[in-house]
Amino acid sequence: MNPPKNIPENCQGFALIIALSLMAFVLLLLLSITTLVQVETQSAQIRVTQTEAEQNALLGLQQALGALQVAMGPDQRISATADVLAATDPPTDPSRKHLTGVWVSDPAGVSLNGTTYAEGELLRWLVSDFQGVNDHQSAAPTVGAVTLVGAGSLADADNNGVADDLDKMVRVGLTQIGSDQPSGNYAWWIGDEGVKACINFSDASQDSELGPNEKKQAALQTFASSARGQVASLTGLATVDLQSGGLADKLLDPYDMTLATSPPSTDQVKAYFHDLT
Repeated sequence: MNPPKNIPENCQGFALIIALSLMAFVLLLLLSITTLVQVETQSAQIRVTQTEAEQNALLGLQQALGALQVAMGPDQRISATADVLAATDPPTDPSRKHLTGVWVSDPAGVSLNGTTYAEGELLRWLVSDFQGVNDHQSAAPTVGAVTLVGAGSLADADNNGVADDLDKMVRVGLTQIGSDQPSGNYAWWIGDEGVKACINFSDASQDSELGPNEKKQAALQTFASSARGQVASLTGLATVDLQSGGLADKLLDPYDMTLATSPPSTDQVKAYFHDLT
């Protein structure tokens, strides 16, 4: 039987070092896996929340389209903003003048959802928190509401996240989805494009291919029509020329006016959110 060999002093404790290193590696691996699981769980929760928000927004869009089709679908309808009632029944809250109303234009009247409406009678306001025809007389909601037209759509010169002109803001009360187990909220508002000035109509008299007489006739027709892209008469837009170079025909959005030779600022364009299209 061979006697055990003596282990050199400089090799003693090597196994302990290996064991501690392996334990540290295993601990680091466990921490990495735990962190990865937490990140993936949070990412999954964010994706679920984002999907719910997108579906709620889609539901709101479908509700808005449905209400628009029911109210404005037939030809015997007229739309206008609440501002049209300024002389006889003005909105109490200035911001409520941007509500879009639908009136009956059929001399025989109409029947909708079991209710009969006479000619000239208001059907509804095109907004998700519609309660009655006197909604324009109520104050804009503040609790349980969302801003649909605010800073971003309107001018915000000091960049404080609040529109410079509060009267141009549109706030709508949230509509809860589900009663027993609510899954979210939605809100919608339909603006009336028919009361806005269209800026992408060009002046036909600027066509270089027209003869002198044709240009004169085209100029008369243009100035006789209100449907032409001319915004120079508006405050802050005096230097904007949309007719030179046919720019008016190329506009897809009022913000494209910043492409003009003497462009206005973005805030100057946003100031006319409810006026230009």
